[in-house]
Amino acid sequence: MSRFGGHKTSGSIQWLHDITTVFPLLPSLIAYVGPSWSLPPFTPRQFIYSNDLIPFLFAPWSTAASFSTLLSRGFQVFLFWRLPEVSVLYCYPLWILIALLRMITGYVLSRSVGWAYPSLFRHWALYETSGGFGPPIVAYLLLFGGTEILKKNFVPNLKGRELQAVVGICALLSWLDDAPWTYGVAIILGATCALGHGLLNTSIKRTAHPLMLDGQKSRPALRKQTLMGSVMLSLFAISLPHGLYRLTGTSAPPEMPPSPSHNSPLLEILILSHPRPNVTAATAIMKTTLNSYLPFLSPNVALSAFTHSTDHQAFMNARDTFKNTNIDFFVDSDSHPDAISGQYLHLAEAFRWTSEKQASQAEWIMLVEDDFPLCGGEAGWNVVKNVMGVLEHNRVDSKQTSRKLGGFVGTGGSGLIIHHTLLPILILLMNTHAEISSKISPNATRRPADLVIQDCLLGADPLCPRQESGGGGLVITSRLIMDHIGGMATTNKYKAYNEDKWRCGWRHPFHGRPEVEVVVV
Repeated sequence: MSRFGGHKTSGSIQWLHDITTVFPLLPSLIAYVGPSWSLPPFTPRQFIYSNDLIPFLFAPWSTAASFSTLLSRGFQVFLFWRLPEVSVLYCYPLWILIALLRMITGYVLSRSVGWAYPSLFRHWALYETSGGFGPPIVAYLLLFGGTEILKKNFVPNLKGRELQAVVGICALLSWLDDAPWTYGVAIILGATCALGHGLLNTSIKRTAHPLMLDGQKSRPALRKQTLMGSVMLSLFAISLPHGLYRLTGTSAPPEMPPSPSHNSPLLEILILSHPRPNVTAATAIMKTTLNSYLPFLSPNVALSAFTHSTDHQAFMNARDTFKNTNIDFFVDSDSHPDAISGQYLHLAEAFRWTSEKQASQAEWIMLVEDDFPLCGGEAGWNVVKNVMGVLEHNRVDSKQTSRKLGGFVGTGGSGLIIHHTLLPILILLMNTHAEISSKISPNATRRPADLVIQDCLLGADPLCPRQESGGGGLVITSRLIMDHIGGMATTNKYKAYNEDKWRCGWRHPFHGRPEVEVVVV
């Protein structure tokens, strides 16, 4: 006899149901005994960027990562125990559909719109982790008439409050798992399938419940009003905590970490400048960029401007404008007959100049091209401080097994934050690329200078440090916090204009990659 309806249930299905009931808690128990056996939770980026199918297939059995997720798994055990036995046949296929929709949603709301429509970019659509059977249970309840299932199998005397109970289950699971994107997708999937099933049976006044076994009573046709009420209230409930936090959540501005040396700053912002054909426009661009960083100078933060061109009138104009500030302007007049003049040599000389400061050399150097001002003033600078906080915490924490030697808050060659110990390697790399008689094979593809630095920070260059787990340990922001204002005043007369490229708030080009840690903006 079935404990739910007084009708016989297939013995194999009931046995499978009883075994499946403990699945949500079983992985956590196994991981407690042997941590190496734990399974990771699912995020869309694992497959999109790493072709990793393991979490996609086995996330329902992933280990609970926190006490709240462990509570969620316990609640899932209770729900499994009370749901109809045949529910176990639906939950895993529902999980596969939910994960597929999460991947589509994550891709569309990050990589697809991150540059074309930045206002639609959503970091957590790609990065939110999820595991356990909570999402497929929610989809199952909405797909197969949650109010009727609750009335029959949970508390028979809910007295018309079945709708509130369904919403409460959806909200509680989502809150405990902190996975509104996953549960939102599960709710929409379950409701869409239920509506589709209802449309196929519109000509039938009463239709058999898809889960009812032979001989069981049929249920009334799908009530769209109840279903839509469940969906709307559930979506509102799962998003409520995050909405309230965005409206009322306030936190103190982050502090820039202290410098490890009393004689040198923690961060030097190094502005690189090269002549542009239009001196007036170039002067205005450089002044705008310098002004965006100037308010944040302190004994802990220095600002320098460097050029390797002796014929750079805009640079001289900016130096005259800011002569009463703490900005350090430097014109490098060295000649290099054995090297090709260009970006490689410019960067090599800039790195050499800042590394020769010795006692006053900063712990970190942030490379910025002269047409990339900071976005958002104080708000943008707070993001820089957050990135520096992550880098410094990793540097001074003796328990860290891997070192993060760089950050990236802009794009191209701007916003690259480099630890000073990498400067000798980067000088060597840049000089090697700049040499007329270069040791690089003529058949080798020459990388742009900014890509050489990026590869070094990512651990992709053999001369640069690499973490044991792979990559270089780069810290990025989810969105760009630097604007590109020089697209219509290029330094290269043969280069096409690109006034609308790489603006404030665009998706960071490395967003989603496994080698990076993301500071959410």
